[in-house]
Amino acid sequence: MALKGRTRKLRENLKKRFPNEDVDLLEKILLRGVEKGFVTYGEVVELGGTVDLILSLEEEKVLIPSASSKSLSWEDRCFSFKNNEKFEMPNIIRKIIKVAVEKGIWSPTLAFKEYLQSIGEKEIDRMVELLQKIINKRTLIVSAEEIKEIAAGINMEERINTIISELKGSGVISPCLRGFIREKKVVYELNKFILG
Repeated sequence: MALKGRTRKLRENLKKRFPNEDVDLLEKILLRGVEKGFVTYGEVVELGGTVDLILSLEEEKVLIPSASSKSLSWEDRCFSFKNNEKFEMPNIIRKIIKVAVEKGIWSPTLAFKEYLQSIGEKEIDRMVELLQKIINKRTLIVSAEEIKEIAAGINMEERINTIISELKGSGVISPCLRGFIREKKVVYELNKFILG
């Protein structure tokens, strides 16, 4: 199923995020990722992409290597740059791009809302409010305690485990094990791309 719609908003945001990259190429790679949930290194090269481009997309958490050394956290993902190596596109990124193309707007919160609808979440508005509060912190690292405090502020503290699971499942956050060792508390890396 190919995405149909307007790509102007997508292209504008890609140009802002990746000013030194070919927007046509980025668009092709990302639309393929939205369709399948991943792209392979071979597909990226076939479209004209390079290792540097993949590294830039990984840095923004738009594409993440599927292979892992220890855990599913982003920091443990491994690069091999073989033709069949898969690079996953987090659910939130797929939804952001889909919303940009189908609705002509750039809205990580609307994308998150659509993700929550797709998994049957009942308290969508409060979850979107929670995400907005996390985004407003403007930091790439957020602790479990901070998420719990935000959840308590919107009367969702009793659902903290579900909240964290849904944030991880959407690709908004990933456990940051090195941060745990350094900070001596559970911390998560925020998906850089949603900060805009």
